[in-house]
Amino acid sequence: MGKKERKRFKKRRKRRMEIPEEITKKLGEANMMYALEDYAGALDVLKEVVRMAPDIPDSYHTFGLVSEAMGDRRRALNFYMIAAHLTPNDQVQWNRVASMAQEMGNLRQAIYCLSKVIRLDKEKKDWKARWDRGNLYADIGDNSKAKEAFEQLRMHDPEDIEVVKMLARVYHRLGHQSPAIELLEKQLEEYAETCDFTVINILCELYMELESYSKAIELIEEAENTMCTEEDSLPIDLQVKAGLCMLHVGNKEEAMQLFEPLMDMEVEQCADLYMDVADNCWAVGNLDAAFEFYSALRAVPEYDQPVLWSRMEQCLRSTERLEEAIDMYLNILEDIDKDHPSFAEAKLALANLYHESKRFDHALQAAQESEAFREAMNAENEEQVAQLIERAQLHLSLKSYDHFLEIAQPLVQKSLERAGGEVNDPSDLMAGPEDDVEEAAGADLNAQLRAEEGVFVGYRPRDRRKYKSSQPAGEEPGDRRGPSFIPLPGMLKHKNPFQLFLNVVRVSILQGRHAEAAQLIQAALDSRRALRSAKRRQVKLLALGLGDHLVEHPFAYECMIQAAGQKPQSVAMWNLFCRLCNIGGMFGKCVPFLHKLRSRHPDNGLVMLMLGHAHLLSGAYLEAMDEYQHAAEVLGWDQPLVRLCLGCATLQHAMTRRTLDRSSCLAKAIALFHPRGVAFASPTRWCDPSNSAVWYNLGRATHHLGWTTPATRFYQRAIASHDASDTKDVRFAAAHNLALVLSSSGAHHLALEVRKRHCVLEP
Repeated sequence: MGKKERKRFKKRRKRRMEIPEEITKKLGEANMMYALEDYAGALDVLKEVVRMAPDIPDSYHTFGLVSEAMGDRRRALNFYMIAAHLTPNDQVQWNRVASMAQEMGNLRQAIYCLSKVIRLDKEKKDWKARWDRGNLYADIGDNSKAKEAFEQLRMHDPEDIEVVKMLARVYHRLGHQSPAIELLEKQLEEYAETCDFTVINILCELYMELESYSKAIELIEEAENTMCTEEDSLPIDLQVKAGLCMLHVGNKEEAMQLFEPLMDMEVEQCADLYMDVADNCWAVGNLDAAFEFYSALRAVPEYDQPVLWSRMEQCLRSTERLEEAIDMYLNILEDIDKDHPSFAEAKLALANLYHESKRFDHALQAAQESEAFREAMNAENEEQVAQLIERAQLHLSLKSYDHFLEIAQPLVQKSLERAGGEVNDPSDLMAGPEDDVEEAAGADLNAQLRAEEGVFVGYRPRDRRKYKSSQPAGEEPGDRRGPSFIPLPGMLKHKNPFQLFLNVVRVSILQGRHAEAAQLIQAALDSRRALRSAKRRQVKLLALGLGDHLVEHPFAYECMIQAAGQKPQSVAMWNLFCRLCNIGGMFGKCVPFLHKLRSRHPDNGLVMLMLGHAHLLSGAYLEAMDEYQHAAEVLGWDQPLVRLCLGCATLQHAMTRRTLDRSSCLAKAIALFHPRGVAFASPTRWCDPSNSAVWYNLGRATHHLGWTTPATRFYQRAIASHDASDTKDVRFAAAHNLALVLSSSGAHHLALEVRKRHCVLEP
């Protein structure tokens, strides 16, 4: 479209539409009915007009008048908005819609309408619209646009002190203290006659935030000299600020003198100043004065709340006056009813004080009473979560485990859950609650817009910024809570929430609630991103507390090998390992892990023993015998367990088809089962022909198996190889057994000869 065509199009668009005579007549009838308060008839006529000519703005304007007269302001606003869009150059109409939207709380819609007004104001005469839009930007938290608006207003009229005040406040909200200070100082220097005490107050607050207390004192003194008369003194808030500055520079006596006018006033009139003084006294360590001002605030119902009681308690606790703190809470409980919403919190604080002063019976009683009077509390914000954790920790310290689990377990479980998901998928626990809020922000906004009926209500321009960067100054993303609020963000990442998780699992196991403990452990182990390696090892070790119940869960094997790898020297751990593997039938599965552990700990006899067990149960008897012999070398051949295991492996090997010397294997096994089989088992003594005990054990083994011929030979060797230095003489036992063998074989004369030669004591 060329330039001439565009001009022609604009001229054509500016022509006013000619309304048909019939429509004009009906509009007149509707206006007459509106004037006569016949609103129902007027609505019927207007509906007919809209059906006949839907693009006539007068009908919508009259619709708005009738709806407003009937009390339906929301509907009236919608019709005014349509009329304004059908007459886009009507500045008065846009102003009216903006005022009405602002009155009804639709601030963004009001900003939209004021932007239309400003766009139509080519000569820049309507500064009120710019002022209103700047205030609305500040109200919705869009401080960047508010700053631009007020800077334009200040360029237009530098002497307007209200614009300067608002601009300074916006700078402060944006965190720009230095520009705000420069702005106010310049205003005081160039336009001092326009400044009032509010400017002094704002500038003092900025100085105090930057800890420039000396400058604040000088400013207040100068203001007192130039702006005050003999009749009028400084406002009380400036006197208090002067006292606070004196307090921070170390002039406590002068500060208390400046606070005297405040103490002469009624607390209800200046409770916020009392709170400021108390907080600053606490900050500089003047706890007695802080307690005095905090105590005075108890006369104000709005301030007589648990937050105030807690600060008073901290003052007394810091000065080691626990008994006074206990008396304070007892007095508070006397002053409030049991139906008071803070009664349970006061009881809980009293229980904590009793516990700290070693009065455990009183602490337990107070804690139970606090639970009896406390209504069900949902973890919907950080304050409630902190209170719930405090209650849980108190019950844990008092060993009131049922109450502890009742409070803490829902917190932990809800933190492990995703919004609308299962317990076993807590993959988003690394981040704080702002991540979930960011996901739900669009849905929350759409739900809010749908709740407001009508067109154009809640208009919001598209914002391409990230959610976090578009947050208003002073408003954290976590302040907007949706259904996906996580009570303990980063529970598996940060120290204190993770300790609460461990305590919940331990107490659940202690109370026999193994299924619930296993569910929490499984959820934590499934969160691979959130649970770091050190904490993952800690959770796996904790899972061993489930005992025999551990094998019922899929993480059993992972936890067992983790514990075995961390504590290979622990006999108790290996006992549990064997029991769980036996119940779950997982010994064969553990062979590769035990091989790796064996290579890492080549001198650990317990690992050798476990690997031997695994080979034995998997049918690898030769490998099992080899590992058991290595274990015997490390743990000692005199260990009965080692001999038993080696004997079992040898016996099992003897019963296989591939055994070449079955008789020898059986003899070795039986010798190992014998109490004196250690002599046979030791390889260093196995090859010693002068050791009579070795031959005796072999004879006993073959004798038990009914092999008379080798038994006779072994007994004869035992009798013949006696060493005089050996303190254990087995000749008599060997001779007696040899005689029994000979008698059973029918050689009675040989048996008698053996008895006479070796079993008769000479006088």
